[in-house]
Amino acid sequence: MELSYSKTEFTKILDNPLPVIVLYGDEDRSKGEAIRQMTEAWIDPGFYDFDLEVLDAEVTGIEDILASALALPFGSNVRMVVIRGAQLYKRRERSSDLDRIISAIPSLPHSSALVFRIESDGEPSKTKSAISAKFEKAAPDWPLD
Repeated sequence: MELSYSKTEFTKILDNPLPVIVLYGDEDRSKGEAIRQMTEAWIDPGFYDFDLEVLDAEVTGIEDILASALALPFGSNVRMVVIRGAQLYKRRERSSDLDRIISAIPSLPHSSALVFRIESDGEPSKTKSAISAKFEKAAPDWPLD
């Protein structure tokens, strides 16, 4: 469910998209490369405008994020929704937004992949993201078959 960029683990994700992927860590360039590879693997180039959506957490409301995630892919096997700036959900005033997303995960189509991109704050990461930990805590309740 989370991805600290590793080519071996990443290949497994490309073959079997997960409903939620959290990209975090110190190397923003690696996160961008991971998103590029997921896009190439999952989204038919003729359907980028329909099956790939990149949203900014700073300006996109939770209702719009959930609506994007609930949409079915049009011409690809996966509809990929990338949420840039997801580190905002670490803030206390935005944690309820993250809780709403987490509670909606079980109702998302199996063809949806939510990719949360947590930007580096310039400080070395010593632990996994608090956002990733929240998803992991909720994951046992999700029907992932």
